[in-house]
Amino acid sequence: MAAVQRAIAGQVRSLTLTGGEPTLEPWLPQLLQLAQRGGIPERVLETHAGTMPLARARQLADAGLTRAIVAVNCLD
Repeated sequence: MAAVQRAIAGQVRSLTLTGGEPTLEPWLPQLLQLAQRGGIPERVLETHAGTMPLARARQLADAGLTRAIVAVNCLD
């Protein structure tokens, strides 16, 4: 939450949430809502989306997610 508040104070235009698998974090909707209320116009999620049910995707969209980047990591 503090990092998003710093981004808002710094008038960041795009916020990307990544690292590990952010969709597993229970606080993700609150971060997106905070960023949206704080005026960050683009709120991006980097995910492999392998463990995310459709209901969770809808929850994140409703919380203010504007774009998702789905990574398909593989060896070949």
